Amino acid sequence: MRTSILLATTTLVAVATLTGCGSDDSSDGGSKGGSALLSKSELSDALVTLDDLGDGFKVEKDDDDDDDDDTNLGCLNGLDELGDDDSIEPERDEESSFEADSDLGLPGVYSTVGTFKSTKDAAEVLTKFSDTVEDCKAIDETDGDGFRIRLDVSSDQDKTDDGATGQVNLNATGTASGDGFEFPFSVRFTAIQIGNDVALVGYVNAVTDLEDADDLVQRAYDRLAPIVDGKSAPDLTPLDLDIPDARDLVGAAAGA
Repeated sequence: MRTSILLATTTLVAVATLTGCGSDDSSDGGSKGGSALLSKSELSDALVTLDDLGDGFKVEKDDDDDDDDDTNLGCLNGLDELGDDDSIEPERDEESSFEADSDLGLPGVYSTVGTFKSTKDAAEVLTKFSDTVEDCKAIDETDGDGFRIRLDVSSDQDKTDDGATGQVNLNATGTASGDGFEFPFSVRFTAIQIGNDVALVGYVNAVTDLEDADDLVQRAYDRLAPIVDGKSAPDLTPLDLDIPDARDLVGAAAGA
């Protein structure tokens, strides 16, 4: 569905560009106190997992349509330029992406964790992310097929937990419309820094609010924090994320 593709693209652009390409270095690093590089296995342990999401989700399949470079995100297009900035490229990173096992494939959940040489380098990711999105307040774009997205956009630096060194949150809520139908959707993208490590988490869904995204961001922090402290990956209760039914959305749109 086109809505799913567009929503996924919004967050994937941010996730892919802010983490850069990373490094192929697979050496084991140790991770005490956020001062040493996390190893590849530690990075994997710090990711949001399929077990975190529970029943109703699956690993997202690669789809060439999601890589459409012509998608116009208005004032968020600047995120794409960050991908060419070597100063925010981690030493190494791991990522995962999931989608609801449904017709819509929503919500989409994207998790990336990167480890940097220094706390300063990690902070630069948040600084450049914040600088790129702070002036973006609204998106209203229509593509060549008549598919329109309208989003109210805001950003802040509110921390999910006091243990975070820094955090930047991008919030966008609005609608997508085309072929006579209009659907609600929301996007959350958050970068959480703990020392010299950064967790990036994205959430996209055909809903009107970001309450579930708050829980997801908390989970991203809860995954990374113990790994940075040199502890084992925690065993956490699955989240209860809303999975919208396409029939309900179509019915609501038709009755509007």
